[in-house]
Amino acid sequence: MEIKIGYCPWNEKNINTTNTALNYYGWVDLAYFELEKISTWDDSVSKYNQCPAFTNYVNRFYVIKNSVDITLRWDKTNRVLHSDLSYECHNSFVRLHWGDFDPEIGRPIVALSNSFVFVSDNDVYIEILPPFNDIDSSWRLIPGSYNIGNWYRPFITTFEMLKDEIHISRGQPMAYIKFNTPNFKDRIKLEKIDRTEQLEHAVNSSLSLKHYLPKISWKIHNSFNRLRPKTWFTKK
Repeated sequence: MEIKIGYCPWNEKNINTTNTALNYYGWVDLAYFELEKISTWDDSVSKYNQCPAFTNYVNRFYVIKNSVDITLRWDKTNRVLHSDLSYECHNSFVRLHWGDFDPEIGRPIVALSNSFVFVSDNDVYIEILPPFNDIDSSWRLIPGSYNIGNWYRPFITTFEMLKDEIHISRGQPMAYIKFNTPNFKDRIKLEKIDRTEQLEHAVNSSLSLKHYLPKISWKIHNSFNRLRPKTWFTKK
């Protein structure tokens, strides 16, 4: 069975991205990297490339790449995260997750907006994994998994800084994502979709609900989302 997965490059619209002389979110549509399958084994002549257990597994992985050159520096004394981006670009692209670490003893948790929204008409679990063929020892990815057929939240590359200063290049792999369906024989087909008002509303609802009813979010995720349309895809 062919399973369609819609994807949309995503940058959050907030006071830091829309309330300035320029709207610091539209750049994503020009700068993002298209999703690519892992190419690590493309030149391999091993017999593993003929094994369905291997190929069916590997063919569901895609690479998320960083969209801008950036250097981050954590000021332990003043507890401030600096970058070499301009003030407006920093506020648009970088987010420090204050509530997720102890600034006295913990390592900073940082999100960079190499972001996508994924949706499907079927129950499909996206699995977010560290880029195990491209590990950078200066940071480690925060992994996770959720049902993109029922929960509409952006995927954002989020990691723990392991050094006080790190550099991440444009094009550097930040994460691997894998799509899991009940039948391992399902074929995954990616299709770019538009950032519609309907999609905006579904995403904002998923993001904001947890602030009002934290325990309800995961129940909806595992049951049924009333904002789930008949289809996310335009019939051709």
